[in-house]
Amino acid sequence: MLFEYHENDLEKDIKMRALQDQYYTEEEIWYIAESLILAMAYLQENKIKYGYLTPKNVFITATDPPVYKSFLFFLNKRDMTTYFQILSDQMPNVAYISPKLLSALKTKTMQPRHNEVKSDVFSLGMTLL
Repeated sequence: MLFEYHENDLEKDIKMRALQDQYYTEEEIWYIAESLILAMAYLQENKIKYGYLTPKNVFITATDPPVYKSFLFFLNKRDMTTYFQILSDQMPNVAYISPKLLSALKTKTMQPRHNEVKSDVFSLGMTLL
């Protein structure tokens, strides 16, 4: 399997910009939001649940203008979603899980009842924030 190499991701870019006092313009924020929403809409249309969206998983191309790409690391393996990483004590650096999944974690539920699309939308919203 081959993947594109991207030196920069959204998490690194946010930190770098903060250090240089070069924050995103409103236009850039809308562009990033649209890019991620279109990616998530494509996944939803194709019945693919992401389950692991964070700024670290949004890669930025070195083109002008940059392209923001969400990378599906685990190709929808249930046990590699953020929820199952936390459940199995493999805590990721950042975890944007929905309130329903957070409640399920309290009881260590192996098969949480939640709307996977809504959980992905929650992660998308948190990533954009």
